[in-house]
Amino acid sequence: MTSIIKVDQIQNAAGGTPTAADLGLNVSGSVLQVKSSVVKSNILTTSTSNVSTGLSVSYTPLYSTSTLVITLEGGRFWCSTSGQQLNLDLYKDGASVTGGIWTAIYSNGTMHVPNYQRWEEAASTTSARTYEVYFNSSSGYGMYLNEASVGRIPISLVVYEIAG
Repeated sequence: MTSIIKVDQIQNAAGGTPTAADLGLNVSGSVLQVKSSVVKSNILTTSTSNVSTGLSVSYTPLYSTSTLVITLEGGRFWCSTSGQQLNLDLYKDGASVTGGIWTAIYSNGTMHVPNYQRWEEAASTTSARTYEVYFNSSSGYGMYLNEASVGRIPISLVVYEIAG
C-alpha cells in the first residue's frame, strides 16, 4: 500500500518558505543558477582606456551564502604588432573588481589566443548586480576580439551561483 500526502503549502516554524536545509536536504556545492551573455561579432579597440566588449550579465543571487563564479570563456584576441598587451577587466555595478589583471601579452606578430578567465566572490546579499567586461590596448595598437581572419569563436561571460 502507498501513501499520498497532499498539501497546499509548507511553511517553516516562523511561517516563511522553507529552505532546502529546513527540509533536511544538503545542496551545498550545487549549481543554483546560471546566467550568461555572448558576443559573436568582431570588436576592435585602439584605446588605452577601458571600452565595453558588450558582455553584460544582470544577476540576483538566490542566497546570500552562495558563492558566485564568474567566467570569461572562448573568444580569440589578435594584434598584428609584436609585444602588445590586451587588458581585460571585470566590472561589478560600474566598478572594477579585477583591476585589469586579466591580460594576454602578444610576443609575436600575429598571435591569437583562446581565452578562459575566472573570478570568484561571496554573494553576501541577495541584491541585484551587473557584471560587465571591458578591454583596452596597452599602447594604443589595434586589438581585436573575435577578429575574422583568425576565426571567430563566440566569447561568453557566465555567472554561476554555487550553494554555500
